[in-house]
Amino acid sequence: MSAHINIRLQARFIKHYLGVFLLFLAIASPCLAALDLPSIFSDGMVLQQNKAIAVWGMAEPGANVTVSFAGQKQTALSEKSGKFMVHLDAMKASGTPCVLTVSANEETVEVKNVLVGEVWLCAGQSNMRMSVGGVTNAMAEKAAANYPAIRFFTVPAIGHKEPQSLVNAGWKVCSTQTVGSCTAVGYFFARKLHQDLKLPIGLIDISYGGATIATFMDAETVWHTLANAQIYKSDKSFLDKKPPFVQGVSSYCYNAMVHPIIPFTARGTIWYQGEGNAGAPAEYINWYRDYVLMMRRKFLDPAMPFYHLQDMKNHSLRSGPASGWRRKKRLNCRIPAWRPPWMSA
Repeated sequence: MSAHINIRLQARFIKHYLGVFLLFLAIASPCLAALDLPSIFSDGMVLQQNKAIAVWGMAEPGANVTVSFAGQKQTALSEKSGKFMVHLDAMKASGTPCVLTVSANEETVEVKNVLVGEVWLCAGQSNMRMSVGGVTNAMAEKAAANYPAIRFFTVPAIGHKEPQSLVNAGWKVCSTQTVGSCTAVGYFFARKLHQDLKLPIGLIDISYGGATIATFMDAETVWHTLANAQIYKSDKSFLDKKPPFVQGVSSYCYNAMVHPIIPFTARGTIWYQGEGNAGAPAEYINWYRDYVLMMRRKFLDPAMPFYHLQDMKNHSLRSGPASGWRRKKRLNCRIPAWRPPWMSA
């Protein structure tokens, strides 16, 4: 009798908690399958003119995803994993704010205040990462920075051992209140373009102070580049530091800062890096070439322009790495031997 009662109680217990569990799944499943866009698609963004635009994110598997913007509408089915990618046709530049709408299975996400113009990636180390707030005449520059058609997206300076899909950042509209955190080199570049072209300009800052070039390469590129034994040797020394010098470890910054925004459509890249590799000037020529080729593959643009800045420091009176600096500057002159006409220094 007692065993029979226990069995009945156990059955009631299982039935009750199974019902609670199924109710939890019913409530949670819409959240797990919710339509979602990466943060690079957020309010205040700039889309690249005259090029097809890739828009991607997550939705319920097999969902019919529709992207609408500036009078056009494009659709695609999400994959079994929920990933989707929709391509908008190329558009002319426009300074009129529009709404980018993404919808799937009765869910809708709106990205507001979107302009169309020129978008540039800002890559490198501290030379690029230094903000407008750190320049000599910072107060005057910030006071004059009333350029609402210039927007910037600063990727947090972090590293990771595995490729990441998300990054915690958002677009900012250039103003006296916001420009202080914008990359200084990028801002002056964008301001010149905006004044000359009269177009909206978007900047995506993927730089990290103190970084080596290998940290911005994916693992495959590091594996195939020349003199990679030297890169792997330095990886160990940087990881052994306390705390680890992640911006010196191959692929770490690529994984956390670049991979999450691929393949966002951009015009080109401005590159200001080299100090972290001053001790390997000859190898740097090959590493830089392979980095450029990798970026063009990843961002689906075999002709992506690259503008690289030469370090302006005068190391002629310094001991130690001075000779390496002079060699690197001389060897940089060899870049035109392999660069196409759309790459400039």
